[in-house]
Amino acid sequence: MAIGTLWYAQQASAKILQGTIASGTATTQIGCTTAALDQIIVSATTAASGAGSIATWTGRVTNVTIRGGSRELTAVNTFGITQLGMHGRPDIITAEFTLILENAQGAEYLSGTPMVTTVSVTNYTGTFTSTFTRWQYGEKSTSAADRPSLAVLFKLTDAVATASNKTVNVLLNNAYLTNREMSLAADGNVEEKWTIKCLAQDYYEEDNFANAGT
Repeated sequence: MAIGTLWYAQQASAKILQGTIASGTATTQIGCTTAALDQIIVSATTAASGAGSIATWTGRVTNVTIRGGSRELTAVNTFGITQLGMHGRPDIITAEFTLILENAQGAEYLSGTPMVTTVSVTNYTGTFTSTFTRWQYGEKSTSAADRPSLAVLFKLTDAVATASNKTVNVLLNNAYLTNREMSLAADGNVEEKWTIKCLAQDYYEEDNFANAGT
């Protein structure tokens, strides 16, 4: 049995593309073998549906859990003593991760297009105009203004800083932010917990191991 690899959080990264990585040319197709998922997501702004900015959350994420996609197997009893195996369809893929609050970007991922971008503020020193971006949760009148689809990439590498280092890419494509929680402890900092989901068919994993599975 081969010696296992230790994956360290210091080597991990997290990126979110506001848009969906679409199939298309040989260099941008999601199933393309000539480019890794981390290379595709960086250059995908011209190949994405409703493409937007790429946000790098590496320095803000404290932990992540990815689960789902399980396919149940149940028994179907037939006449006699025979049983047949019925394969269930895969569950939704869910990624939950905690991150240090950076800004209200999560509000846009959850609620879509902002209402206003400039707010006039009045306080005891008078009235001044400042740039605030305001979102309103809830369904929007048009699908274009509703919450955007996301491509969420987690990249893991080992500590070997060479061209032959081991890399695992995990991608949730055509995903959506379904829940956002904010918390603040008296002796802590503001944290957010995001829940992002996608269909099993939009979930991808890849590695560059020379002997995968050994």
